Amino acid sequence: PDIMKKWFFTSELTNIYTMSEPKVGGTFEILDFHDEEDYYVLGKYKEIDPPKKLRFTFKMPHINDAEDVIEIQIKPYESGCKMTFIQEIKIPTEVGLTEEEIESKLKEYHDQTEEGWGYIFDELSKVLKTMREVSFYEKMLGQGDLSNDYFNSNSNHERNV
Repeated sequence: PDIMKKWFFTSELTNIYTMSEPKVGGTFEILDFHDEEDYYVLGKYKEIDPPKKLRFTFKMPHINDAEDVIEIQIKPYESGCKMTFIQEIKIPTEVGLTEEEIESKLKEYHDQTEEGWGYIFDELSKVLKTMREVSFYEKMLGQGDLSNDYFNSNSNHERNV
């Protein structure tokens, strides 16, 4: 949860609460506050196969009752890894919508979802960069695990490298 609250549907500055039980059947909860609104995310871990695969449900009950399923696959790629992100989107639709209205809702939801995950992946990139920098300085300085200090939920560190 200490690292999760720095990037997953939140940022350290807007995170109010993060809880995670990273095991199959375990759950996670995130409460974030930004733009004068609370954003609440619930999920349940369905499959965990480190470091290759993670599959979980994703629900935002303050918006609707839809529960998406997300799968993240990680494979070795060149000098790093390649992440494949798959979201099985469940869109609640009202009875009586025309095909055109349904298509319009699908596009709107797709665009909002793509924008949201773009932000989340940007935050993840920042966290990973910081973790690499902390690891580099650990090696250079011959110190213990600085990352535990940096990502401790009780600490509020900034590092300019």
